[in-house]
Amino acid sequence: MTTHWRATRPKNSHWQEASCREVGCAQYIGGWQTVLSASDTANIEYIRRSGMRFKEEYDDRYLIRFIFEPGQECFEGRAGGHRMPIERDPVLKRDSQVMEPLEWLDRMNDDLYQIRARN
Repeated sequence: MTTHWRATRPKNSHWQEASCREVGCAQYIGGWQTVLSASDTANIEYIRRSGMRFKEEYDDRYLIRFIFEPGQECFEGRAGGHRMPIERDPVLKRDSQVMEPLEWLDRMNDDLYQIRARN
């Protein structure tokens, strides 16, 4: 039977929301473009009311290109989508059993030693 050793950082307890600046977001650093259909009025109006700095270009009568300046939160950042790890030890598991770090290392080491001895 296979034993699964796992060290994880669960999203709900080991990560926190972060700004574009904190995570080094490429859109924050270099700006970005969003192209929308001219008929997408809901998103066009959202961008126009957002308070963000941008230029509008019309590629043809069906497309609008929004060019956003660097140094401002991207849409993902504004929605809380950027995350960074909290200084917290990972959750250590053997199969589904949560273990303390020393016990986890000791048992995993024993398991690896037994596998090596068989080969």
